[in-house]
Amino acid sequence: MLAYLIWQATYIVVIFFWRKERIRERSYNTAYLYLAEETNNKRGMLYSMCSALGPRYCKLLYMAWHFVYTIGSLLIGYPSFHYPTFSVVLIAIMLMVAAYNGATYYMDLFNRQLTPNTIVYHQQ
Repeated sequence: MLAYLIWQATYIVVIFFWRKERIRERSYNTAYLYLAEETNNKRGMLYSMCSALGPRYCKLLYMAWHFVYTIGSLLIGYPSFHYPTFSVVLIAIMLMVAAYNGATYYMDLFNRQLTPNTIVYHQQ
């Protein structure tokens, strides 16, 4: 946890204070911008949580969410190491989620690319 807290403190200083203007000027994408703010008319998955209390608390809520997510990820390590069945089930769930996300992405992509061509083909 000490290593994580050092990383988090460094992240806060660099992203929110030291390089804030450079990141905005060059339109760099950070995890915070991607998840918590609205960029290019796209809202990140934490946007509603962060905007619920207003922009003043958005960074604090993002960092708190990141900390809780890290704790949850670390807690999964213990049962994964000591109980092989838990580890196998966890990996199977991750593979199913990855396969679903990949399949959904490609179905949406092919649908957008093939639909205009298919319509033109059927009209001829």
